[in-house]
Amino acid sequence: MIAYKHILSKKQHDEMILCFEKGLYRWSNTPKTCIHALTICNLELPLSMTKLLQSIILKLSQIASNVRLSLHILEFLSALIQIPDLYINFVEADYKRLFGIALQYVTFRPVKGKNYFLSVEVKILNPYF
Repeated sequence: MIAYKHILSKKQHDEMILCFEKGLYRWSNTPKTCIHALTICNLELPLSMTKLLQSIILKLSQIASNVRLSLHILEFLSALIQIPDLYINFVEADYKRLFGIALQYVTFRPVKGKNYFLSVEVKILNPYF
């Protein structure tokens, strides 16, 4: 996918990301893979991600209650926080969604792996303060 990014147009990059976004909620067996693909897109397709990130965060907030996806969502947010240019267009509602996702895991994180979850959550929330 990424090896061909120079061959594909910006429109095709956008369409690819939209397909990954749709995979977050459309089919039950694709969200984890789509979250990983979107994490890679954060790094490899920043222009398209900047444009589409607000809707992706909205979709992630809608599936955040799925415990099986919690670690993957947190890792996506952790990668996102490292690239401030991606969330330059965020408004207050977007930050509230992002905080809502991360804070949900502070309250309801599984006992197994508790320390790892907490360290990722702090890594996500700290830059905003």
